[in-house]
Amino acid sequence: MKLVNCNRQLSIELKNREAFFLIMESERALRELVNELFLSVREDTEDWILSEGEEIEKKSSRMEIIFSPWMVDLNNKKIQKGLLKRILKLLQQGVEMDRVQSILEELRVLLDHLNDELAFGFEYELEDVSEILKECGICFPEEGDLLARLNQYIKICSELLNIKLFVFIGMRNYFTCDEISMLAMEAGYLGCSILCIENTCSGAEKDMILIDKDLCRVV
Repeated sequence: MKLVNCNRQLSIELKNREAFFLIMESERALRELVNELFLSVREDTEDWILSEGEEIEKKSSRMEIIFSPWMVDLNNKKIQKGLLKRILKLLQQGVEMDRVQSILEELRVLLDHLNDELAFGFEYELEDVSEILKECGICFPEEGDLLARLNQYIKICSELLNIKLFVFIGMRNYFTCDEISMLAMEAGYLGCSILCIENTCSGAEKDMILIDKDLCRVV
């Protein structure tokens, strides 16, 4: 996978199981780059190009930018929608659909009985099992450890949303290079890549592009 910005002459080769570090020593340049990338992903503009082989990928569907590990929500709306869609697909593909129809029929009988017991009648809609699933409170339990939660988030987003690139801003403020490498290794097994955008170089980075305060690339 490759992330390219021709205007900045940046070409980032992303590898599975290895984190890539883009280091901007100028705080102002860092802010501008992160804002530019964020808007490009949100609006799908072409100043940043994400590709897999010869295929151009839609950034808003394949990339996730994480500004703070504490903001990661394992049960956000996109994940909840993806989880419900996956459960419904499994139900429709398997023999469980017969059981679902049986449950729906039992609920209809119960509601009809209750309707007869009341002095006033009511109406109900019970045709789609998705409405019942939404009321079941289905969700992912959150890990207490922050690194474990990020690992869990990557797995969920990869499986349900088909996210392939996770971009972390200032990740090294909270985690060591070894911890980030471990996260990248786990992500690589899922076919995902990790890009860390940082302000300083620790010296432990393996794959990186370093741009100093004068905006010169350090080789």
